[in-house]
Amino acid sequence: MKILKLLFNTLLVILCLCSLTFLSVTSILKSSVSEETIKETIKNNDLTFIIEMLNDDDREIIDMVKEVLITVGVPEDTMDEVLNSEGTKEFVGTYTSNIIHYLLTDEDKPITKDDIKKLISSNLDVIEEKIGNNEIYDILKGVILEYVNQNGDNLAKKFPSPKVFVKELNIENSSKELKEIVDIVGILTDSKTINFSIIVSIILIVLLIILNIKKRNWAKLLMIISTLYTFLILIIKLGLTGIKEMYREEIFSGFINYIVKILQTNLWIYIICAIGVFIVSLIIYLTRKKEIVE
Repeated sequence: MKILKLLFNTLLVILCLCSLTFLSVTSILKSSVSEETIKETIKNNDLTFIIEMLNDDDREIIDMVKEVLITVGVPEDTMDEVLNSEGTKEFVGTYTSNIIHYLLTDEDKPITKDDIKKLISSNLDVIEEKIGNNEIYDILKGVILEYVNQNGDNLAKKFPSPKVFVKELNIENSSKELKEIVDIVGILTDSKTINFSIIVSIILIVLLIILNIKKRNWAKLLMIISTLYTFLILIIKLGLTGIKEMYREEIFSGFINYIVKILQTNLWIYIICAIGVFIVSLIIYLTRKKEIVE
């Protein structure tokens, strides 16, 4: 009976370790492809990885933004400041995330008139700071806003929908490996996948505690799981560096670098949590041993 219980506990520990590691990776990936994370990446002056992924020398998205800004009447001498403003970076982040979202889910989310209005209105302060709050600025502001109100839909069409953008640049057919990687990331970041892994992890941990609750052996088993989990995550972090080097020369290296960077950064959070679980479990286990001695 003891041998059977030992084997079952060993199986539970292995399954818990696998499910928690899988959940950690999928959760980070889910966060990494969210619109807010991509916007934050761009705001922090990191390279717009989707552009780097497509063509190292091609900044088509920035060029499209610049074309729209010139069309509505933004002065040329303010262009550098406007292109580097938070409002512009947020717009680029929205468009970029829409492209990534399409690659992962096939859902087409085109730029709208409201997106254009937000891009322009968020840059009015930048223009004002550059040319001063005077009569010229007031006239220019009125002309720009009026033009956007009347032509916003046409301006939005200057940005191809993600589906058209991907098709025009032949992303999906340019590399079989890229398509496979995108498909894998899409499966891993699917809500159903993450919800399933959460449920499985909870069931396994609860089952492990119930089966070992009498002598608080579950605390010892949690110590084992958290220790093995920490080592496994560290191994994954080292392995990610190797993956980045493996695809360094590929056209989609920017996409790989982005995913690897997000994973390597956020995996530390999970390691810290695992250490926290180990410490709590150790305290519970030592308390039990003290009670036995007394």
